[in-house]
Amino acid sequence: MVALLEHLGIKMVVEDRGTNDVHGEVMGGWPVVVNRAISETHSLDYSPQDLTSSSLQFIETAISKLTNQLGARARGGVKKFGPGNKDELRKSSIEYGFKAPVSMTLVPMFHHSLGKGDFYSISLSQLFYSLILFFLLISRM
Repeated sequence: MVALLEHLGIKMVVEDRGTNDVHGEVMGGWPVVVNRAISETHSLDYSPQDLTSSSLQFIETAISKLTNQLGARARGGVKKFGPGNKDELRKSSIEYGFKAPVSMTLVPMFHHSLGKGDFYSISLSQLFYSLILFFLLISRM
């Protein structure tokens, strides 16, 4: 999927070329953040309001660290994203993507922290291209 998106001209940030994933080490890894949300909500269908204020702040800080690092890698410089900089992010466009399937468990938090739906757009476009690739492969069988 990453190779296909790169071929389509999307700048993809990759930490592990073996899997083309982003492991989120700057946050302490995905499990630390994901488990915090799931252990409180007991669901993947949750809202940030379902979290305690300490968990909400913890996850927002983790997402901010991740997006700052990914943005810096994608652009070769640092541009601050996160809860305190929503207006600045709205003025820009998403300039990169990343592959981390586990991140889908944090879609409500990405939407809340970044203040816009670009994360959904990236996910939906990946689904769209996955379906196209799937149907192309099936049609050749």
